[in-house]
Amino acid sequence: MARRYPPGWSRPAPAPPTPGHWPMLLDHWDTLPPDHREQALGRRACDGAPLTGGGERTPVDLAATRPDGVPVIAANAHVRMAAPASNNGATMVRRSWSYHDGHRADGAPDAGLLFTAWQPDPRTGFVPVQQRLSRGDALARYLVHEASAVFAVPGGIRPGTYVAQSLLEP
Repeated sequence: MARRYPPGWSRPAPAPPTPGHWPMLLDHWDTLPPDHREQALGRRACDGAPLTGGGERTPVDLAATRPDGVPVIAANAHVRMAAPASNNGATMVRRSWSYHDGHRADGAPDAGLLFTAWQPDPRTGFVPVQQRLSRGDALARYLVHEASAVFAVPGGIRPGTYVAQSLLEP
């Protein structure tokens, strides 16, 4: 049975951060034609803009179609599969960073993405989105999920109290 915590023990803390570590299979990814990589992402490689146009911060138009009626953003493109509209409104504020730590023992690049997401409740944000991505995201075949975690961040303190006191002394 899940442990019940005292109401408000983590307030006024922000939503819990959910970091992840995903090495990328660059030896395979780098051999793909640029248009294939862009279709897998749903974004242009040169500037991160959606394939539907605009700049990096332009919202993706998931309804856009080509003249032949085919969606501009493929059904299995990462941006479509991770979008709130594709996940019953599940929303996260997320940020990723590329990393490159040299080469592994087998000579392959030790590189990939570090990712952090914030949402009010990982059970209704991060988890359902990751479950959907695991069922067909075009980018997933080029990534290896190594780790994810959820961190509870206790709220601030008042004079005469200490961090997480309401959790430790209910």
